[in-house]
Formats: sequence, C-alpha cells, structure tokens
Amino acid sequence: MTEGRMAEVGEVLDATSPDDDHLVLRQEEGRALGGQVRQVLGVETFMMQVIHTVRRVTRIANGRVLMNVDGDAVDCYIEFTKDRYQGRCSLRYLPDLPTLRERLTMALHNATLSPWWRSDRLVTESFGPQSISTSDIWKPATAAALREGTARESALTPVFDVLDASTLIGAGFLSFVASARYVLHGGGLEAYGRETDSQLSVRAIARDGTSSGWAGRVARDWSTVVPAQVAREAVDVAERGAHPVALEPGRRTVILSATAFGQLLDTFPGAFDARNAESGIGVLSDGRKSRIGKRVMDARLRMWSDPNDPMGGNMPFFGDPRDGAQRDFIAGFPVTPVSLIEGGVLRNLVYGMGYGTSVGKPFNRWPFALHVAPMPDVATQTLDEMIAHCPEGIYVNRFGSLLVTDAMRGQVTGVTRDGCFYIKDGKIVKPIKNLRFLTSPMFVLNQLLAIGVPMRVQGADSLWPETSFPVIAPPVMVSDFNFIALCDAV
Repeated sequence: MTEGRMAEVGEVLDATSPDDDHLVLRQEEGRALGGQVRQVLGVETFMMQVIHTVRRVTRIANGRVLMNVDGDAVDCYIEFTKDRYQGRCSLRYLPDLPTLRERLTMALHNATLSPWWRSDRLVTESFGPQSISTSDIWKPATAAALREGTARESALTPVFDVLDASTLIGAGFLSFVASARYVLHGGGLEAYGRETDSQLSVRAIARDGTSSGWAGRVARDWSTVVPAQVAREAVDVAERGAHPVALEPGRRTVILSATAFGQLLDTFPGAFDARNAESGIGVLSDGRKSRIGKRVMDARLRMWSDPNDPMGGNMPFFGDPRDGAQRDFIAGFPVTPVSLIEGGVLRNLVYGMGYGTSVGKPFNRWPFALHVAPMPDVATQTLDEMIAHCPEGIYVNRFGSLLVTDAMRGQVTGVTRDGCFYIKDGKIVKPIKNLRFLTSPMFVLNQLLAIGVPMRVQGADSLWPETSFPVIAPPVMVSDFNFIALCDAV
C-alpha cells in the first residue's frame, strides 16, 4: 500500500470518546432529557424519541480511497397533547434546557393554531411501562472500529494488496455504524437499545470493461469479517468472468448465491401486511381473506423474524423511522418474535397496532429482519454441490436494478450483475453476458430444487448507511427462472 493511500485512509474523524458507553447516547442521558421535557410541557400525554447514530464510511474507486464520509447525528422527536391541542417538536441535536424550553414553547403556541385531530400513532393517551426484551446487537469490536483511527487502514490495506496483485480495478464500500434509541412516554413507557453494524463490499472490474466480480460481508461484529477474503472472492469472480458470451434468454435452471436470493426476498416483506392480505391485496391474499393455514411455498422452507436472532437481530421495540412512516405503531412498544412460514405453510401475518386492535390480533412490525432457512430435517447442499448436480443452468452471483413491477402479483424485474456463468454437466464451462429477468419471489420459493446453509446477506451500498434490518438467506437452485432479455451491462 502506498504512502498516499495510507494518508487517505488515515484521514478519519476522532470518535467523541474512547469509552464504548459514551460512543452513542446513554440511557441516563435520554432519561434526563425526558425529565426536562416533562417539566417544560407540564403534561403526561407526550412521547419523546431520540436516535443517535455514528457512522464512518469509506468509498474506494480505481483501487484508491475516493472519499471518507463520517457523521455523528442526533434526531430528537417530541409529540404531545395539551388541552385540546396536539403538537410536535423536532430537533437535530441534544438541546440544553434554555433551548429546549424555547422550542417547546414555540411548539405549544403553534399547536393552538391547528385544529384538533387524531391518528393511530400520535400520542393521544398516556402509555405505561411495557415488558421489553433485550437483544445482543451491540458488539465491542465494531464499536472499537468506530473509535480507532487505524480501523480503516487495517481493513483496507489487505483489500488493496489483493487488488494490486491482480490486473483489475477495484471499487467498494467500507462502513461502521453504531446507533442508540431512547423512547419515553409520559405514562412511564421507557425503551432503550443500542446496536452496531458493519459492512465491506469489493467490486473488481476488468480494465477493458468486459467483466466484473463482487463480494461482500455484513456483520454486527466486525471481527468476523476477513477483508482479504472478501477481496479475493471478488477478484476470482471477475477473472473467471473474462470474455463472456451471449446466451439465449428463456426459462432456465438457475443457482442463486445467498446474496442474490436475499435480494429477491428483500422485496417480499410487505406481502405479510395483514391489512392488505385480508383486503384482497398481494400474493398472500385469497380473495377477501388471507391464505393463513395454506401452503404458499416449498414445504422444506421456514421463515421468521426475531429481534434476538444470533445471525442478525434488531431492536426489540418500535422506534425506527420506517415504523413511523406506517403510522400504525407506537414507538417504544415491544417487538416480539413471529413465525411467518413453517413447512411452507403461512402461519402468521403482521398486524399494525390500529388494525390489530380492530380485529383482535396481537400487533407486530413488518419483518424487515427476515430469516429464511430449510426445515430442521432437510438436507442442505453447498454451492459446489449444487453446481455438480446441475445438468444445465446458470449461476448468478448477485442482481442489480431490482424493481417491483406488480405488487399485486409480486412481480420483480432486474438484471444479473458481477458474475454470471453457464453450467453444463455439473461444471461451470463459460461466463455469459448479463440477462434481465422477470419473476416473482413467490414463484421462486415454489420452484426450489436444492437449498443451502443460510447466511446474512448484504443489501445496497450507501454513503449514509443505517444499522440495517438483516436478511438471512441460503443459496438455492431454482427451476424455470424466467430470463427475458440480454442486458449489455457489467
């Protein structure tokens, strides 16, 4: 690694404190702020939510560090009712008492200018304490990577060494994220949690632009990621993909890596919304009722969401901005494990607070954290074994440009990317040009020929990554996958 590269990687912002407990908002700090809010408002019907996120993101291109984008952001939301008025206050920092008093006084005044209105999510009553479990999603190794100025250098040095030893151009992302959430309701409901996440992706591209390879890892615990191995996988796929040939599109047997299969599944969680399914909307609807109790996919599969999942997990209470966008959840209420599919049979749907209460069902959040795995007694195959048992087919490393074209039928389109190979008589015989597909995840889930061992897969790269909702999926072999056109892209 050159001195210039060393300097680029070393240009990092120091974390605010060398102590893990001070890296992000502590529960005591949130509780103290909540006491000040209660004092200033003088009401019990309020909700305060604070989200503190620390990020360290590096983007590499042309085998060099392109940019470092670091952030330390606080979002503070306060909603309240007083007399017959309802108001809000939003801050992008932790305020001192004089500032908090000024902003809440302004919010109280503005609330009197608006007519009374009510929604499912805004605070119109006082919520008391709830039983909230803990989830093991804070990892010291990732927190240390956020604090230490050498973390980027130690991670990217082996990546650059692997790329320099090849004839390829390298690009990719490295990110470390830590986040804390604190929620307080006037009636005594309090929730606090913190989490870490990390990801590394490497894309190796041939200098003539005819082939590329990609590999990535995402993990709560950064110590489980081996950067050199990620780079070697990307380089290997790119080198094997040189000089691709065109292959006629059509329905073919396909072997999807865990990443590719996980990308398809990531378009699927919205189908589990009970309000839609019981209103005749989506692939899990059967007229004016849901398909609960019916087999909806391969009998060898199960699917669930669990905040305490050791392979990913998520915050055990509502509070993510995506929950608020649905306006059918109360921040701070516990998130419980939910079994969605068992033996291919739909067992449960997800009920929002408003709709769940109206139909007498327990509420939960959409399964943004999704774990798909074979049933315990099902034999699994590695990717090499799937290839060896495939008379003719296509191996797909990952997809790009995914787009839901028909939500009612779950139709998704996209293109293969960064590694697409033709399989004949149990061997990869040649690289092929990329193909566009049109299919439904539900169709794929009913056409499985073989299932592998699940792993957590990486979603989209981003300069402003959030602590992610994990998708855990296995590699699979699928029959009759619908390729519709050649796609002249790398």
